[in-house]
Amino acid sequence: MQSVKNTCFAIKNNISLLTAHIAAKFRDDLLIGTEHSHKIIPECDTPQVAFLTNNHHKRTISSTITTIRVNNENNNIENNDIENNDIKNNYTNGDDKKDFEFETIDINNPENNKQNFNKNINKQNVDNELTDDEKKEIVIADPKFGMFSLFKYHMTRGYKNEVLRKKNAVYCSHIFSSIAFLPLIIFIAQWSMYIALIANQIDNYDNHTLCPNSASWKEKLIMFGACGLYFVKSFFLWDNLTDRTRLNKMIPATDSWTMLDTFQEFGFNLFVYGANIWIVFVGDSVDSMVVDCLAMEFLMNLDNEFERMYFEYLPEAAVDIYDNVFITYKENYDLLQKKNNNCGFCCMHFLTFIPFKLLLTSLLLFPVFCFFMMIYSPICK
Repeated sequence: MQSVKNTCFAIKNNISLLTAHIAAKFRDDLLIGTEHSHKIIPECDTPQVAFLTNNHHKRTISSTITTIRVNNENNNIENNDIENNDIKNNYTNGDDKKDFEFETIDINNPENNKQNFNKNINKQNVDNELTDDEKKEIVIADPKFGMFSLFKYHMTRGYKNEVLRKKNAVYCSHIFSSIAFLPLIIFIAQWSMYIALIANQIDNYDNHTLCPNSASWKEKLIMFGACGLYFVKSFFLWDNLTDRTRLNKMIPATDSWTMLDTFQEFGFNLFVYGANIWIVFVGDSVDSMVVDCLAMEFLMNLDNEFERMYFEYLPEAAVDIYDNVFITYKENYDLLQKKNNNCGFCCMHFLTFIPFKLLLTSLLLFPVFCFFMMIYSPICK
């Protein structure tokens, strides 16, 4: 009986945490990581103080220490009136306190205490300095930095070839990215081959019934295995969305290029997974089903492979993007607040509101679809 209660309690907690996370995700209209700056549920430790400070959420202390009582006998110092906009809202009891202790407290000089606090913050930021390789990985990991954003970088900064001059080298991938529109060609190539493969499968499909049930047991087994594999991978699609929006710095989310890249990154992956399930379902031989699935997986990673190869040869470009193009979460949030007063941006935001919500809903329901196909497709293939 106790084990049943424990199981029910665990299920209830998991469902509560999951629904709260989904609700927080749906409040993030442009997928900039808004849910990471708020507590998902009251018991969570987020927003972490380190996350907020790394994103420059620290502000100048607006209030000063007005009353400090010293207990000489116990060597304790109590602060009766410390008010800080960030710390008041986000400072929690626990291990995080040690990161914000004052080095020294001068009871006669509250201003000095404020300087010591800022000194500790600056010291923490120095400790968190990133290497060039880490900056490159952050640029690659940002789902909103894709082929369109890379092309925009070449049109605004890359064409000056400053990174080439500093490295004293010439890379054709850099020069021809702006001259020959290489990032846009990758985008067009992905969708061209995807559409051609899907059209070919539709033309070759002869069983126009809901449940033909004409495949051999080997094909049915492949169908079950493929659906099971994508059922498992569907949860990582959502985790990928969560993890890749939890970045200290990111591409500004205020232009149409960034929105197109976001749709391409998550939407195209979703289309490929769905298409692979369809290809396996309509395939007439084990060999062709496996080969077509591998072809789709290859298409899905074309843009990411281009980015990785480009920055492998020219990591200085990634560092330049991180230092001069990427902004912090707070700067991104403030920029969005300013852009909300712009009529053009409001119209664009309104037009993309429903597509973003459809994208999140599709990612949320994709595991349900895969689970359904695990049962339906082996029976009806």
